[in-house]
Amino acid sequence: MLKVFASLFLVIASCFSYASGTHIGSVTLAQPFPLQSADLIDGQVEFGHSFSSVEQLCVKPSYESSHTWMTTLNVYDDSNNSVFNSFYNNNIEYCRAVQTDELRNTLMSGKFSIDVKPQTWGLQSLTVTIVGTADTVAGETVTLDASEHTMSGYGGSYLSHFVEPGTTYSIQVMENDSVYNAGGDKFANVGVAYIDKSGEKTISIANDSVSYITSTGELQFFLVGDGQNHSGKISINIQRVNID
Repeated sequence: MLKVFASLFLVIASCFSYASGTHIGSVTLAQPFPLQSADLIDGQVEFGHSFSSVEQLCVKPSYESSHTWMTTLNVYDDSNNSVFNSFYNNNIEYCRAVQTDELRNTLMSGKFSIDVKPQTWGLQSLTVTIVGTADTVAGETVTLDASEHTMSGYGGSYLSHFVEPGTTYSIQVMENDSVYNAGGDKFANVGVAYIDKSGEKTISIANDSVSYITSTGELQFFLVGDGQNHSGKISINIQRVNID
């Protein structure tokens, strides 16, 4: 069965690299969220890298309603053969062990097709996660020090990184062990200041979702806080993408 997708699928980076851990994929469906249909909908999941080992596949659907709606998800290999099928309850992440070679090989590629069957309309989001060990992530990594790069009344400085002007890059937080103002909470977002291709000064946000930036060459990363007792580091993957 030939599967045709209505959306452009982009290769991006996952949330973590190098070590065993939890890796969140980018889910693109042929219809945008929220899904206003209970029909079978094609999609694709991409992690931006392959895996040397996989242990679990985790899925969490979220509906706009609080009712216990269910979602059915199928995973297909690169020959469009179904290698996995299961259902999931609303707002509950359920992880299943990878028990077959067919599913394991498909997940290890880091890019696979899916289809989704919501029980009703209003599916707001679908999170697909792999627990396993990732191969090396492409691109570059910059690391912010929360004690140094937090802008506040007490000071702080940008972390500058230079890329090719006029070229689109994906940015995404890979690892985050920052602590905000000694309170134990993390910084959820990183600010990115740059001059866009129209010459305007722009500020974008980097977090564990992928965003895309086209600049004149310099990216200035920073955090914002109202105290001075910040600690820890945040690593961000920067990767050139072919969408120009």
